[in-house]
Parts: sequence; C-alpha cells; structure tokens
Amino acid sequence: MRKSRSASNALVSKSCKCSLVPTAFDINAWARQYLARFFWACWCVVVLLLGTVAPNKAVAQPAVGDRFTDSVRTEAGYRIPLPAGQWEATATKTEKEIRHVVLANRDADAVIPYLVVRYSTKTITGHWADACGSNNGSFWRSRHGTASSQLLHKCQFVFVDKLPRQTDTGRDRWTWENLYDGFRDASGALRDERLIRTFLNVTMYRNDFVIIDLFSRPSLYAQTVQAIQASITSGTKNDWATEFINWTAWYIEALKLSVIDKRYTSISPFKPPGSPSFAAAGNSAAPPSRQPPPSDQQVNADLQAALRAQAAVSRSTDEDARRKEQAALEQMRADAARRLEAAEEARRREQGERDRLSADLQQRLRIEEQERQRIQHEKEVLAQRAQQERAERERLEAEVQRLKAQVEQDRQPAAVTGQANRKALVIGNDSYRHTARLVTAREDARAMADALRRAGFTVTLQTDQGEKDMRATLRRFASQVQGGDEVVFFYAGHGVQLGGINYLIPVDVNGENEAQLRDDAVPLQRILDDMSERKAKLTLAAIDACRDNPFQTAGRSVGATRGLAPTTAATGQMIIFSAGSGQRALDSLGPNDRSRNGVFTRVFVQEMSKRGVSVDRMVRSARSEVVRLARSIGHEQVPAIYDQVIGEFFFSR
Repeated sequence: MRKSRSASNALVSKSCKCSLVPTAFDINAWARQYLARFFWACWCVVVLLLGTVAPNKAVAQPAVGDRFTDSVRTEAGYRIPLPAGQWEATATKTEKEIRHVVLANRDADAVIPYLVVRYSTKTITGHWADACGSNNGSFWRSRHGTASSQLLHKCQFVFVDKLPRQTDTGRDRWTWENLYDGFRDASGALRDERLIRTFLNVTMYRNDFVIIDLFSRPSLYAQTVQAIQASITSGTKNDWATEFINWTAWYIEALKLSVIDKRYTSISPFKPPGSPSFAAAGNSAAPPSRQPPPSDQQVNADLQAALRAQAAVSRSTDEDARRKEQAALEQMRADAARRLEAAEEARRREQGERDRLSADLQQRLRIEEQERQRIQHEKEVLAQRAQQERAERERLEAEVQRLKAQVEQDRQPAAVTGQANRKALVIGNDSYRHTARLVTAREDARAMADALRRAGFTVTLQTDQGEKDMRATLRRFASQVQGGDEVVFFYAGHGVQLGGINYLIPVDVNGENEAQLRDDAVPLQRILDDMSERKAKLTLAAIDACRDNPFQTAGRSVGATRGLAPTTAATGQMIIFSAGSGQRALDSLGPNDRSRNGVFTRVFVQEMSKRGVSVDRMVRSARSEVVRLARSIGHEQVPAIYDQVIGEFFFSR
C-alpha cells in the first residue's frame, strides 16, 4: 500500500510539472494547450485522491502465514512494534475481543525465537484489573514508573519458563488454549530448553492495551537462566541481564507511544553481550526510534548534486539560464547547510534524550532495589520480633501454669503424716554402648530399691537407660514430687566432671568431645534444682559414680581423669558421693569378694536397716565403714558428704 501511494504521488508530481502560460499568443495554439493542460490537471486530482484514500481502507487481521519485519498492523488502525527480524504468524485466535498472535522468528540463531502479541480489537469499557498486582511466580517485576492508582499501567514480569506445549498442566487455559500449535515447529532442543520469558503489558483505562510475551535464549551467548535469575534477584546484574532489562524498558516505552499515543515508534533488536552487533551498538540498548534526521550520506549526496549542477552551468551558453542555475545552486548549498545543521541538532537532541532516559531508568532501578532491601529488612525485624514475643509468651504461660499448680497445692496440701509422702528414684546403668561397661551398677540399683521399699518409700526403678529415656524418667519423677515429700535419688553408673560441673552418663552417649558430652549427658545439679523447686522437705542424693573417667582413652581426652567435682547442697538437701574428689570408688574388695554389690552401696544398704538412727548419723557411719574396708586392701576411698538438712529424719524408727 505504501508503494502504491508513493507511486501515485510520484506520478502526480511528474504529471503536474507544466506551465499554463503559452510562449506566444496564438489563439488556436493557446486553446489546444489550455485544453491539454486542463485534462492533465484533472488527471492529477484523480491520482491524488486515489493515493490519499486507498491507504485508509480497513486492515485485515493477522493470519497464519503472514510475514512481518518491524511491526504488526492491527485492524484497529495502529501498529504494534516488533524487534527487527523475519517474523511469521504461526497461530492466532480471538476470544472476548482479544486477539492472540504467536510469531516465530525465522532468522537463524535468533536470541528471541518466539513472541506472543495480545491486543484489544476494541476500546476497553468493562472490568479493568491491575496486572502488576498478581503473584504469578516471577522472579523480577517492575511498574516502570506507574502506580496501581494511575490510569496508565506499564507492567513487566520476568520468569524462567519453557516454550508452551499441549501437555503443560499449570498454564492458564484462556491464555494458551489453541496457541500450542504455534510452537510445534520448534526444534526438540529448543522445546526442552529453559528460557527467560518476559511479560510486557501497557494498559490505559478505557483505552487500548497490548501484551507481549517474549521467549529469549541466553544459552546462545554462553549464559544460563540460573545465572541471570541469580544476578537479577540479588541486585548485582551481569552484562546480559543489564542489557536485557534496559532493552525491555525501551520496548515497553515504544509500546506505550505506538498503542496508547498512536505515534508509531520502532524498536531495534535485542543485542546481547557477545554478539557482533553488541560492540557496534556501543554496549547499550537502542532507545525507541523516532523519525530519523537526514544522514550525512544524504547531505553529501545533495552537495554532490549541487556540484554537478554547477558544472552544467559552466557549460551553458545561455547567460540568463546560467545566472538562474547559479542562484538555484546557491540555494541548494544553503539548503544543504541548513539540513546538515538540522541533522546535527537532531542528533544532539536524540543523544540528550537517550542519556536522560538512561539516567531515569538507572534511578528507577536504584529506587526499586532500595525499596526491596528496606522491605526485606522490615520482614526480618518483624520475624525476629515475633519469635521473641512467641518465646516470651511461652515462658509466661509456663510461669502461669506453675503458679496455678502452686496455688492449687497451697489450697490442698498433701498429708505429711506417717510415710505416705516418701518417694524414691533409683537408676542403675551397666550396659554402655560406646565406653567401658560396668558389672555392679544394676545390682546396686536393685539392692537400693529393695531397701527403700522396706523403709516405706514408693520406688521408681530404671536400669540401662539411654539419654531420651533417662530425661523422660527424671521429668516424670519430678512431676510426682509435691511439697513436703521426703525424696531419695540414687544413681549407680558412669559420671564425669566437666569444668567443675558433674554429669551423669546415659548408656548411649558417645562423648567424642566435651561439647557433645555437655549436650547429651544429664547435669546432676538440674535434678537437685528440680527437687528444690518442687519444695521437697528432704532430698537425699546418693551418687555411686566415682569411677575412672570412661572417656580418657587413647585418642580421646574429655573431662577429669576420675571422680566427681565438689558440690554444694541447697537447704533441705544432703548429697553423698561414693568417693571424694579425684578418688575412685571400689566395685569389689578383691578376687575373693563374693558380694554382687559395690563397696559403697553394700555398706549404705546395711546402715539403712538400723532402726532409730537418724539419716545424718547413718550416713557418717557408712562413710567410716567404707574407709575401713578400702584401707584393708590398701585403697583410699572417703565418701564425700554435703549436708544442708534441717531437723532429724529416719529411715526406720
């Protein structure tokens, strides 16, 4: 159509170069010339009308097989710019007055092999949604200076995606149904490749809108979609990502000028880093082009034409014609100089506009990045604050429960008469899995449990307990203790001191290093603190764990060599260690010893059976007997006693 109009205008220009004044007054000749020129004038008018009216006829909608280079002309009368290339329509559909067109780039090794154009066939008058407000799985988005409250929306999303296919299950039916055939001729490698998909949308309230879906292949230039995604989301964009984001910003501005403002603006093809056109382009995306100013070549051509005309003047023999042609030559020179100056001024304006748009784009990107970082920081602060509030709430709830239990206990105090409030926990660990096994700990625990039952205690007996079971047993026992109870805790097994703190060792503890041992072993002081918090009237803790440190072996040195560290007892508590600090408790008095119990436990059980002897006297008597037996075989073992008991207590009256 443009060729028809240009041809018509050329024909009119050629046909109308005539003069209506005859050279001599001859009525007949003048009449003939006048009639001839009148018919030429009529012909000029007809051609002008045809050249003007013909291009305005309706444009057919794009169809499969149509070819495009730089734009798609719509039936609504405006043109949608395309990146320069050999584009072919491979699929179309119209649904709800929205035209969908799939375009395949037939250029070899095109960095954008496919794109999808969607536009309205009539002005939007119904529901109008903010596309940028949706959460659609993109890893980067931009509004390009617009806001949800404005009438004009410019929106961009960037995804990692593949070419659509019929078997996809997560795609929107309205968007892609009946368009899958448009991607069928893609190669198998391209169909399986992960691409950078870019969604561009320009919408004006109660006006036209356009959507462009771009599928780009960074792999053609040794780039991966993972690297591009990481560089964009982290804010440290690599060369490919920076060039692509800048180019799409120019593209969305060209869409706004062409579709909304109805001022067609072309867009150059994307020139990725590494391509031959990248260096030639000055390492920056080209801005939306306007009507180009005259080029230097065109101006030089005009000057050459003027020079040729000047040579013709020198050969002319007609002086008057020479003067006229000389004046025309001077005019052509002046026009050429003016056009050259206008071209230079246009170039300066274009460069200034390009610099301004680039600076605005960089400023917007910086502002968006700062806003993203601010929002991320606020989220982290809020999450930390919520975690602190949650921990404080749990602590307060636990405190409230404890106070409620205390109030209930104060309202209904347990009877302290007789021996009904006597409770005992007895643990014996022999079968250690990762260190030296013991031979008397279980028997010591059973003997102590029998003696305590005879003394009127409700006994909980456990043997060979791992970490989780041992901690659970201690929690259950602590929950059973009430204010005013008389409590006995007996432990036989391995124990170790770390940094002055005594730990009881479950049978499954490995103890590769002190940090692991501190986490897995059970602190003795925690057990005593639990009894104190439960307000037990008497707590007697007998610990037969003063043996050689099982973790002091070749290649491993954890804790002190042997024995437990000195400790302190709270009010109402008495603590007895089977041996003093740095001493080892005896399991046997020699090869002829027939007892199945260790020296400390057998003496302690024997002394408990004596009636009418207070606990403090009984404990000291047991210590003296243990010292005597140990020295009989040349060994030093002096049980350590830490006593803060107020009043007298008896096992048997």
